[in-house]
Amino acid sequence: MKSALIISAGLLLGIGLARLGLGALLGGTEDHRRYLYLWGISRFEGANPYQGPLIMAWAPFWWLAVSGWASLWHGLDTLLPWWSAWVSQPLFLKCLYYLFEIALAGFLGVYLTRGARSGGGRLAAVLTVASRFLMIPAAWVITALHGNFDPAPALFAFAAFLILEQHGSVSAGHIAAFLLGMAVMARTFPAILAFPLLTAIWRRHGWRQCMLCALFVAAPAFVSLLPYYLRSPEDVRLRVLGYRGILRGWWGPGGLARLCVSDGFATQVVKTHLQVFIPFMGLAALAVCGLIWKRRMDVLQGGLVISVLLFSAAPTVSNQNFYFLLPWAFWYVARYGRTVPRVFLWYLSLSLLLQYVVIPKDLEHPVWFHWTYDFPEASRLPPVPSPGWLVACLKTLCAAFKRDGLDYFPFIQNVFRLPLWVILWVWLWSEARRLAPRERPMRI
Repeated sequence: MKSALIISAGLLLGIGLARLGLGALLGGTEDHRRYLYLWGISRFEGANPYQGPLIMAWAPFWWLAVSGWASLWHGLDTLLPWWSAWVSQPLFLKCLYYLFEIALAGFLGVYLTRGARSGGGRLAAVLTVASRFLMIPAAWVITALHGNFDPAPALFAFAAFLILEQHGSVSAGHIAAFLLGMAVMARTFPAILAFPLLTAIWRRHGWRQCMLCALFVAAPAFVSLLPYYLRSPEDVRLRVLGYRGILRGWWGPGGLARLCVSDGFATQVVKTHLQVFIPFMGLAALAVCGLIWKRRMDVLQGGLVISVLLFSAAPTVSNQNFYFLLPWAFWYVARYGRTVPRVFLWYLSLSLLLQYVVIPKDLEHPVWFHWTYDFPEASRLPPVPSPGWLVACLKTLCAAFKRDGLDYFPFIQNVFRLPLWVILWVWLWSEARRLAPRERPMRI
């Protein structure tokens, strides 16, 4: 038992050191640079992130978290003379991503080992499960290479549903609602998940508790956004409430239109898709609420269906956003052995590894880890040129399949993304089939 604990702890430590090493060697993408911008302006009293030159398209959770993290770095720099020489601000900020990621991994470990014996054996099992989650390539690509805070809303939203599913008390409902509110404060799109969560609370504890929990869901984002809204309402409306992503054909029907027709047509497809998407998701959420109310679906499955549908039907999705689905997929693979979530984890990991490590963004100056050089000031590893055979293969692929007028980067991105889009729809279909009523055997 002690040896299992030592091995599990050593594995977790090794993963952590590998994360730190990658974070130190490679700077990250433009997203990471933007968060360092937040770091900088957080030093100025009364700063407003929604009036800066960069778009901050979310409620203030991350802005406040970065501000507190920056204060910690500067405090340590005052106390320790060697601190700034050894721990750079970009690396320290990546450690904040890792903090949420480790918390998510530990949360999964605790709940996936419930019922196991307590003591060293249970702790070893928790650490083992956490290590398995942290070893998913898609997870470490998004945090260590891309540099993004999506582990935070992923942790809050998944924890909300799992806690409500596993615990039937009123206090569990309050905690779940507040956690979902924190997810909305971190990213606005988890707000759609309030429908199944509040329906389950109403079904269990009545409408008064449902109304109270609705306040818990709304409070974090409302309270934190209100001061900025009062100071500059137009900026908040445009940058947070009105932000709809990059609408140029990177995903789903828009991506197909960009691959096959033209960039202009793809933009029109995405704009039309966006007009349909919001009412469609509202109707889908109501349908899920009805299934939860009739007890044909539990609240965790309701959260899963809405989350997968949100990504499947969205007009645009960024690579780092897929982190949001990782805990859902990992849970259903580890607990129930589901096949389609396993395929999702494998393909997403392979796709992101190729895109961030192997496949260059630019065939004119192709290098390994190309996306991580969007923030070269934070990188300690000079660019390593891609091998000639790889560039030749990519040029041959473009010559055979890329339409005239389409740039290389959106072409190769959509080539990797379209299979993922199909996998998500298959995942959604597999969950829908589980809801179909089974035929009862005839009595003779």
